[in-house]
Amino acid sequence: MAIKDAGLELGGLDRSRIGVVCATGLGCIELTEAFLQSAADNTWSQTDPIIFPETLGNAPASHVARCRELSGPNVTLSSRGQAGECALLHAASLLRHGLADQVIVIAGDTLTRTSYEWYEVAGLLSSACLGTGPVEEECGFIPSEAVTAMVLEYESGRAMRPYARLRLVRLAAGREPFAGIRKVLAELAGSQAVRCNLFDRSAAAVIREALGDAAAIVTEGNVGRGLGDTGALFRLAASLHTSPAGSLLLLTGGPSKRGFATLLVEVP
Repeated sequence: MAIKDAGLELGGLDRSRIGVVCATGLGCIELTEAFLQSAADNTWSQTDPIIFPETLGNAPASHVARCRELSGPNVTLSSRGQAGECALLHAASLLRHGLADQVIVIAGDTLTRTSYEWYEVAGLLSSACLGTGPVEEECGFIPSEAVTAMVLEYESGRAMRPYARLRLVRLAAGREPFAGIRKVLAELAGSQAVRCNLFDRSAAAVIREALGDAAAIVTEGNVGRGLGDTGALFRLAASLHTSPAGSLLLLTGGPSKRGFATLLVEVP
């Protein structure tokens, strides 16, 4: 769907120059659990070998490359809380350094009983999940699942497709989100409108301070928050369909989080 939406005709392209970058937070967790359960029941020497290849986190990216006969760079990322952002940065780097002409970027996770139970034991679930509270934006974490894909492309000397143009990308990581946000937005002060998809409402004041009323701020709903490590790509894809020309700011984390990422993308 992403290839079709981007208007790519693979038959006329050099498939050795088309890469795949996949982001996942939990990987193939359900099959991994099945494999480990097999080991627990039958000892390591008697585990089911058929399951093991499907437990590898890079299986989806490999599957896409094999089905489409793409022999360019093939990378899978799973970086603590920032997999979606890192996938975008890595894909942009492949294009910038001439290692690929097009990159298919994919992010996704499935919601399984195993992952849901982990969130529950960790005390991270919203009260709405337990039937003890209303579904509100501020009521906590509601796990969800999705797979998102987009095509990034670099073509010298001609206009780039909307999904491809990453003129400016910044990642700021640390324990002080607001300082990072100010640093990233410093280059945009007084310029075009920015659409901001925020994980935390309290960051809105910092955005207003840096950009004034020109910024169109959108706070994520529960579904967006529930996507966790891969949500950035989902939010960017949704914003590209609805946002006017300008810049998009994606913020992951917040004052209560141990880490954060700020990703700034300029699009046509």
